[in-house]
Amino acid sequence: MLLRAWPLLAIVFAGCACPAVFSATVTVAEGGYSIRAWETEDGLPQNTVTAITQTREGYLWIGTLGGLARFDGERFQVFDGVNSTNLEDGRIISLFEDASGVLWIGLDSGRITSYRDGKFYPAEAGRNFRSRVLAMGADEKGAVWLFRNDGSLVRADATDSGSAGEMIVRLVLGFACSGH
Repeated sequence: MLLRAWPLLAIVFAGCACPAVFSATVTVAEGGYSIRAWETEDGLPQNTVTAITQTREGYLWIGTLGGLARFDGERFQVFDGVNSTNLEDGRIISLFEDASGVLWIGLDSGRITSYRDGKFYPAEAGRNFRSRVLAMGADEKGAVWLFRNDGSLVRADATDSGSAGEMIVRLVLGFACSGH
């Protein structure tokens, strides 16, 4: 059963980062709604939730400081540096799905990874970025933009290389915001 009511679940997952509020899995019925807090004991890779997005397939993707989890409404599938190549950092900071269904993943190290057709692909960057991607979004033409904590705004392009179905992600444009 795939989820469709993710805003309520986002509040519950965000509560997992506050052990004083949700110290155990709790179910409370109020006004016809059930509330449940999922934690590591339930399959979440880590209790500090840093990002949540729901993809067009209905999955809820949860970024934590201990890995990435895909939730189908009943169970978690965990992706981390141990079981997934190109997620070696494992500390997820931001998530975004673009118009073509690619899931973009911002890592604590500043690296970018994308998920498409069941595989993770690293970003090809023209320079070594060390600042985190705090937020991602797309413009009206579908270009994905990354906002980093150093104030830079970078456009990322994903293209097929044509060899073995690999996807290459290039950071093609960037500029820094000055404090003036």
